[in-house]
Amino acid sequence: MGAQRLTKSQLWRVISSRGVELEKCQVEQLSALASYLAELTGSSSLSSRIFRRIYPKTQAATYELSMLYEKTRRYSVSEARTTKNFVELFTRFRPTDYQLRLLEDDSRMIAVAACRQSGKTTAIALKLIHLAATNPETRTCIVAPSYRQAKKCLRKLKEQLDLLFSTPRRAFVQEELKTVVKFINGSVIEALPNAIERLRGETYDYCYLDEFSYFADDAELLESVLLPSMAARWDRGARIIVSSTPWRRDGVFYRIFNDPEEKKRWSLHRWTWREAVRAGIISQEFIQRELISKDPSFFRREYEAEWVEDEDSWLSLGLINCCLDPDQYWWPEEIDIEGRELYAGLDLGKRVDNSVLTIVEKLGEDIYVRLVKAWPLETSYGSIVGQLKRFSKKWKTIFRIAVDVTGVGEAVSELIRDSGINGFLGVVFTAKTKEEMATYLKQVMMRGCRMDESKRWVGASSLHIPSREDSGLTREVVAQLNALKYEVAMDGSVRFYHSPNTRVDIFWSMAMALYAIKSRQTGGATVLNG
Repeated sequence: MGAQRLTKSQLWRVISSRGVELEKCQVEQLSALASYLAELTGSSSLSSRIFRRIYPKTQAATYELSMLYEKTRRYSVSEARTTKNFVELFTRFRPTDYQLRLLEDDSRMIAVAACRQSGKTTAIALKLIHLAATNPETRTCIVAPSYRQAKKCLRKLKEQLDLLFSTPRRAFVQEELKTVVKFINGSVIEALPNAIERLRGETYDYCYLDEFSYFADDAELLESVLLPSMAARWDRGARIIVSSTPWRRDGVFYRIFNDPEEKKRWSLHRWTWREAVRAGIISQEFIQRELISKDPSFFRREYEAEWVEDEDSWLSLGLINCCLDPDQYWWPEEIDIEGRELYAGLDLGKRVDNSVLTIVEKLGEDIYVRLVKAWPLETSYGSIVGQLKRFSKKWKTIFRIAVDVTGVGEAVSELIRDSGINGFLGVVFTAKTKEEMATYLKQVMMRGCRMDESKRWVGASSLHIPSREDSGLTREVVAQLNALKYEVAMDGSVRFYHSPNTRVDIFWSMAMALYAIKSRQTGGATVLNG
């Protein structure tokens, strides 16, 4: 294998301290393998240390060591440095064709737009592990829209370390901490907050930006902070990787894939559910179920990896993005709180649409969405009103509750009144009341935001939607807010509609919660019927 062996005295110290009997040929294999792995990490002086770390303690470990020794004999150290060979030699992972193309891509700037559940995270994690393990004293940063998401990305990366065989894992990885993975060759991979002041002035060899479409400050972060931070390491092979499912059309991620000049800077990878189904990662049955049950725009974004026009959406993705607050989380139903100024909106459904409750908190001029609860179809109105009463009694200061009484009339109204729920505001959906509520929701979202010269929404909205975690609830809220379409009639009135597979129950429950605030401020009537 061409690498320098340990001296006899070094071997003797290790073997005597371990107290494990190895045959002479096994000791020679161990010594050769330790030297090989040390050279692979870029630090030949680590061979003695690696020898001690990979010394087998069990018969199974001894067998794995011998198998790994035989495998490495087929490759020189330089050949083993390639990502494809590294993965084949040292991991249990067998990449798909599209994952392999990403793993083998040595471009400096890589962008990945991929279908959900298609193995993007695994491939990128292994690529970062390979770069850190084979390039000494390098620093890799993982940044996501929120620090919590960045730490979650690092946890996923640490899960991919389990794909390494135990011998190379002990040889390469020094320590796994909450926000940092340290490698034996001095390299580190760390999760960092999406805070420009925290990232500015640092030096990185490799940067990974996860869910890049969702960064509010994407242009400044990329062009003014991260790329300059890599300038000193560019000649040493610095690289940046950005990935996301397609989202808004006014962001940098969209331009990377669609602007002719921007595309020249990047190596682009894009795969959909079709590649994932062919590779056996996702089943055709699952895709068929998603196609039937999901809004077409949602399906195209999440599984076709397409940017979807939303010009006819009442709320654009760019505006919604300004409302996503990475510092906020969804309140659990069992949370104990008191003395908060809360308002609620209840959109009632039964056989076709879900009943949905949204509870918001008013803090000064800002409004925070705290809870969104959807009940299964066919849930009785009595059960829903009972749970609404429980929220009202538990949290005490829900000042006004706007409830959709369209079509259910006095029956539900009386049920709510008889339950003793305070602040009841019955809402009959008419063209006028729907336009009033939808307009007020949009106005609140636009407070604190503005369109810049490129017609891109920037700023932080006065409406805060939790996005502290990569939450399925947040994604559903965003999808439903964006799903409501509109058209303007000849008389100037607005008609709202949505696709057959789309749900907009969350939109209307949130609109009613905000309208409950407005009605209390203006002393609105008990029943709003337009």
